[in-house]
Amino acid sequence: MARSKRNSIIGIPPQDINDPNNSSGTSMIGVQNIQEHYKQAQAGRFDEVQEKYGSTFVKDGLQVWYDANIESSWVQNDLNVYDVSGNNRDAIWNAGMGTDTHTGAGSVVHNIWKISNNTRYLTGPAANAVGLDGDSFTLGMTIYVDAAAQSVAFHFNRDASYTDSTDRAISLHMVWSDGRIYFDTHGDGTAYNRHTGDTNDHTYDTWQTIFFTADSNGVDSMTKSIYIDGTLASSSTSSSLVTLTLGSLATEWFYGRTAYPSTAQPNWYSCVGLWNRALTSSEISTMHGLIDIS
Repeated sequence: MARSKRNSIIGIPPQDINDPNNSSGTSMIGVQNIQEHYKQAQAGRFDEVQEKYGSTFVKDGLQVWYDANIESSWVQNDLNVYDVSGNNRDAIWNAGMGTDTHTGAGSVVHNIWKISNNTRYLTGPAANAVGLDGDSFTLGMTIYVDAAAQSVAFHFNRDASYTDSTDRAISLHMVWSDGRIYFDTHGDGTAYNRHTGDTNDHTYDTWQTIFFTADSNGVDSMTKSIYIDGTLASSSTSSSLVTLTLGSLATEWFYGRTAYPSTAQPNWYSCVGLWNRALTSSEISTMHGLIDIS
């Protein structure tokens, strides 16, 4: 009976696995379909998130979850990022994660990721590796914005040049020089949809949770909202550019990249998650209570 050594694609230790179609096998899974075995193992990856945050953590629609305090979500030769959501969207950073620590309430020491002027991005395993559905999504994070910051914190691009200012599948200014958060999405290379946050609706030099939601019917409307510390800070509805065109190169997810090299970007993150739907205000309030590290 043929046996093959397979390196797991989901982060579990390599294991010898028999041909699951051979009923005479004595492997650890016998005749169980190998895809089902992998599916169960992927679901097990999420146990570490559940153990930290509890059963109220919003898993429905979750595509990726990277947490500086869950090493299995990012430790692999110091460069790879694991997807602990169970969706097998592992990726590789082009540079080290950047590390630092923050002492929060109760003298608890948290690992955090420090953004410097070095361009960092992750390359996913396939086209549209982030798993968005083209219409609605949520991007949430814990973030510390230095008063001197002027940056693009997250940036998904549609082409390989990363130089077209209108090519903004998702682009967040966290924050811009006028003290506002800009939430740009759905750029097609000729234009993009922008939601402009209110002046100073965030707080500098402190840890906050910030969630960005895009809620669309995919036809003629899109509502974009910014939630800060679990509460709606600003929202607007547009009837243009409601299709999120990530394209074949949506594997490139810039983290901490700025399109303006002269600007400063001293920001820190503790974790970041991406859902392929717009979370409800109640869900966002729940997530804020779970992941706040202030």
